[in-house]
Order: sequence, then structure tokens, then C-alpha cells
Amino acid sequence: MRLPLVILVGLYGAFASATPELFLKCKTSVALDGPPKSLSVDIFKDGAKHTAVQKDDYGQVTLPVEVTEAGVRENLSPEMVDENLNLAEQMVAFAMAIESDEITKGSMKSGVDLKAVRSAKVFDIDPKRGQLGKAAIVEAKDAQGRSIGNFLSGLLLGPCE
Repeated sequence: MRLPLVILVGLYGAFASATPELFLKCKTSVALDGPPKSLSVDIFKDGAKHTAVQKDDYGQVTLPVEVTEAGVRENLSPEMVDENLNLAEQMVAFAMAIESDEITKGSMKSGVDLKAVRSAKVFDIDPKRGQLGKAAIVEAKDAQGRSIGNFLSGLLLGPCE
């Protein structure tokens, strides 16, 4: 009777290690024309693969995630959005543009001193999606490599709680 027990223990170990681990959480709210809308994104890691579970007032969706890390130039500005920028710079420049936009009138903020960002790890949610509608969680770091906060960037902007 020991053989079946050994097999069961082995199978349990294989399934237990195959469970994706919660790697990063981002809960934020965005208000444009009405009351704030809640949005949460949980990033799961399963080996080298990352996925996002995005939940909002309309439901839940699971999407692939691509992770990149890159430097952010010191003179980055919202006017540079259309220039040749790496993904970290694009997400920070998008955030700068949204924060300074007259239409949003400060209703969307990153919660981070964007001028202090010198590098960032970007969790690009659904990377095959084009620039319009892009969403990413940005882990921002200062010149010393210290974390200065996480935020959701792209079409929407909000600090991660």
C-alpha cells in the first residue's frame, strides 16, 4: 500500500508547485465624469510566465503580461510621448501627460514624483494591444534604485494602493 501513497505525495507536490504565486497587487480608482470606478490588477507569476487578473465594476479578465525593466532619462517630459522612448519612459511620459492634461483636470494622478523616476520595471498587460488602450503597472525607482511607488499607467492613471 505504500506505492500509491508515494505516488499521491508526488502528484500533490507537482500540483502544489504549479500554482501561480501572487507577485504584485495594484488597486486603484479612477474618476473622470462621475463617481470613482474601482480597478484592481493582480499579477501572478508561474515560473517565467506572468499573467494579470484585472477586475473592475464590469467583471474580470485574465490577460498575459510581459515584464521589462529600463532606465528613464532625466529630462523626460510629457511632450516626448511621440519620441523614440523605451517602454518605461513611455509609461512615465504618458503619466506626465495625463497629470498635466486640461481635460482630466487633475482627476487622475500617479501618486509618484514622476520627475524623480530614473528606472522602472513595467508589467505590460496584454502586450499585443497597441498603444491606444495600453495598460501597465509601473514599479518606479529613483536614481539610487530605491522604490518610489507603483502606479497604473496607459490610457488610465492611478496610484497602486
